[in-house]
Amino acid sequence: MPERQKVEVSVREDLVFAVRDAVFNLADLGLAPFSIPALAEVELVSEKLRALVQRAQPRDLFDLRLYLTESGWHLDPAELRTCVDRKLALTKHKKWRAGLWRTHLEEIEPLWEPTLSEWVPPDRLPAFDHAVADVARKLRELRLD
Repeated sequence: MPERQKVEVSVREDLVFAVRDAVFNLADLGLAPFSIPALAEVELVSEKLRALVQRAQPRDLFDLRLYLTESGWHLDPAELRTCVDRKLALTKHKKWRAGLWRTHLEEIEPLWEPTLSEWVPPDRLPAFDHAVADVARKLRELRLD
């Protein structure tokens, strides 16, 4: 019998887009397909951008890079900008501007490897400079930087 898993969904901020059902098909693992409530992809990226602007946590840059470069998500630039601006309206920054996501990069850099190597396998942990370059490129493509 498969091991039981628990999923916790926490929403502490007002959502811009409605919660949607995400369908998981794990038939190859012997599990029946199931769905769970999930945030829209644009909401997840916006939350990570807000978090990266507000605090110096390596996981925020790591997750943002993952969402932008490895997820395969196709984000609408206009929807993303709307969502990011709504998230930032609740902060001291009030509105997005180019380069804002770089606010804490100097603080994050020395924490990057020591912090993330505890839970990210070495072959999945990009160099800090590569992660920053990847995020910068994708944000330019999405007209946010």
